[in-house]
Order: sequence, then structure tokens, then C-alpha cells
Amino acid sequence: MFILSFTLIVLASKEVGSGFNKLHLPLISGFIFCGILAGPYVLGLLDETSARYTHIVDSLVLPFIAFIAGSELHLDELVRRINKFLIIMSTLIAVVMVSGTICLMYLSSELPFMVKLTFAERLSVSLLGATILVAKSPSSAIAVIKELRAKGKFTQTALGVTVLMDAVVITIFAICSGLLMATSAGKDFELPLLIYLAVSVGAHFLFGLLIAKVLSFILSCSVNPNIKTGLIIMIGYLVFSLY
Repeated sequence: MFILSFTLIVLASKEVGSGFNKLHLPLISGFIFCGILAGPYVLGLLDETSARYTHIVDSLVLPFIAFIAGSELHLDELVRRINKFLIIMSTLIAVVMVSGTICLMYLSSELPFMVKLTFAERLSVSLLGATILVAKSPSSAIAVIKELRAKGKFTQTALGVTVLMDAVVITIFAICSGLLMATSAGKDFELPLLIYLAVSVGAHFLFGLLIAKVLSFILSCSVNPNIKTGLIIMIGYLVFSLY
């Protein structure tokens, strides 16, 4: 029943997306709208238990999205525009973090799960929620870029900021999460946690560079394309398994 329901929803979302397209909106807007309608909180075509199985689709699709996003970015372009990226990202983070934290703090007395929290705990939860608001969606950006076949400086800047923002948001989220755990346990936000976080992020960054070098070497080799494809898939599966 889940497979049948999911198949019907996918087919319906294609038609709904086409309808949104006629309103000069991207196809992905229709897909999201259809998912909201079919979900457990509106029409209930997929209940909460069935909706969890969609994570299988996430696991299959996300590696392809990551490869597509990477293929749209060029390292020399990123380096050349790094100052612009940093300015845009800093502005987005500052505005969203400040406004999001203030709004969540203001609403904390009305939210059931925050009513009994102390001020420090409310602040930690608000910072964590604001961090989630900062996150961007590379999959949405890729969907719009591919649909419109967009190219140029603006597209490169938008995609670059979206992809780089994910790495920054993960770091901020880890810090805010650690702050929340410390305040909820009545402890101070200790320095070793920050050191561990910095080392972890640095190690992941170096690992990403290593994978990039290996993929670049494979693509530059003059061997059968099927062998290249197999090696790339194996590397992707290795990264997926490790994480």
C-alpha cells in the first residue's frame, strides 16, 4: 500500500508541478505543495509511519544531488568570489540568527515545550531554532537551476552560497546544540567541546579534499568510461557507509 500510495503521489505531484509552472512558479513548488497535501497532517494519504519510509528515497537521491551541485561549482570561481560569498553568508547568518532568535524568544511563553524552561534554556533553544532557519536547500536550488537551465555569475553565486552555507550551518548547529545540552544539564559550555568541534570540522574538510583529488584523478584517466563510473559509485558508497 505504501508503494502504491507513494507512486500515485509522485505522479500527481508531476501534474501539480505543471500547474504551478503555468503560474510562473518552479516545478519544485508544486512538488512541495503536493507533498504537504498528501502528508499525515492534511489529507493523510501517507501516515506518519509510512512517511518514515521516504527516507529510503532521500538516501538514494541525496548523493546524486551532491554530485550535481559539485559539478555546477568550479573551484577557481569559488576562490575568485570568496569575498562576495563571505559577505552574503555573513549578512544572511547575522540577520536570520538575530531575528529568528528574537522571534522564538518572544514566542517562548506560548510554546508548550518552552514554557517551563529557564531563560538560559529558552535562549539555547531559540538559537538552535534560528540556526535551522539559516539552512538553505541545495536540492531546491539545483531543481530550479536545472529546470531553467540557468547559467552565469548570479547562478554560480547563488549555488555557491547555498552549498557553502550548509557547511557553516552544520558548525553553528553543533555549537548551539552543545550549548543547549550544557544549559539543560546545568553545566557550563566547556572549551574542550569547541576544540573537539574544530578538529572534527577540519578533519571532515581534509577528507572532502582528498575525495575530490581522487575523483579528479579517476576522471582524468584514459580508461573505459564504465570503469570510471563503477569507481565513482564505489567511492560514493564508501563515503555514504562511513557517514
